[in-house]
Amino acid sequence: FGVQHEPVTHDALSAHLTVNLERQFYVWASLIKTIGDFLYSTPKPTPSQYIAHGQFKLEGESPTEQLLLAAVLEVPGLGRMPTVVGGFRGVIQKSVSNRDLPSGLWSDLCDDMVTNVVTPLQAVWSKPVPLQAGPKRYKSNKVLERMLAVDCSGDDMLESEVGQALQFVVDTFRLHSFQHFAAADGGTNLQVSDSFTALAELRKTDFQEHGSHAELPTIEQWAGPVLQSKSTLLQRTAGSRVLLTPRAKGKFLLQANNKALTVSTAWAKAVEYTCGMWGSGTVQGNVFSVDAVKLENKDLERFVLTLLRAGVFRIRSSDASVPKVEL
Repeated sequence: FGVQHEPVTHDALSAHLTVNLERQFYVWASLIKTIGDFLYSTPKPTPSQYIAHGQFKLEGESPTEQLLLAAVLEVPGLGRMPTVVGGFRGVIQKSVSNRDLPSGLWSDLCDDMVTNVVTPLQAVWSKPVPLQAGPKRYKSNKVLERMLAVDCSGDDMLESEVGQALQFVVDTFRLHSFQHFAAADGGTNLQVSDSFTALAELRKTDFQEHGSHAELPTIEQWAGPVLQSKSTLLQRTAGSRVLLTPRAKGKFLLQANNKALTVSTAWAKAVEYTCGMWGSGTVQGNVFSVDAVKLENKDLERFVLTLLRAGVFRIRSSDASVPKVEL
């Protein structure tokens, strides 16, 4: 933030290289703007609407953005990420939903906001001459006063207007993180199951040698015996991205690495249980047995196969026999 540079040229031929380090999206200046937008929006936007309409940004284009960017020089805390249990970036990249968060995250987030950001920011904006012209609701401290009024230790904090705004922020940042980092690296962070990588190699080798895949098992034939074994253990693949977003009529949008589909409430609960990293009703990143997933047989097999295909699950152990292939 606030870093300025310019090339200096002379009479000799020269080349200039600018190395741009993209600033982190998920800093307090962005949080404050997003909270303010949410508090003053009617009706309240969904995270996908907020991002799609281009509101999640801090480029200095709007008066609010200019005001916050100018304030970073006076309140350095605006330029850093929140300090929360689990690490804020790790939480928004690994959590499945707001029901899959470390215990104490909401109070940490609220305390950090009030103590290290909003209180010093209010002092700066209360000066006789404001840093820069901006929206009246910010210059008059109306947004900040509403943030300071929240009881961070209260049992009903999340039910307050600021608590709802914080939940919206984390949902929005999680969705933006999923979209941004998946696109930024060309999909290289999308995981592929070790087992299916091996099967793909078998198919490739067989085709090169014999010109046919006829003797190889299909994915269903290969995985069927493994999934039917009660002792089969699965685990979420390290680095996989899994996101659940509520939709209308009790449905959810499941985004699993590069795969997206609409799922039922039963599937959503199964996703949170098997892929959750922190939630009390999840495996918290540990191994789990196939029969521990509360879905009916055929639905269970389809669920596990879907996430295996997407590279979210990997098979940790099984005593089931896998179809043999002779090349």
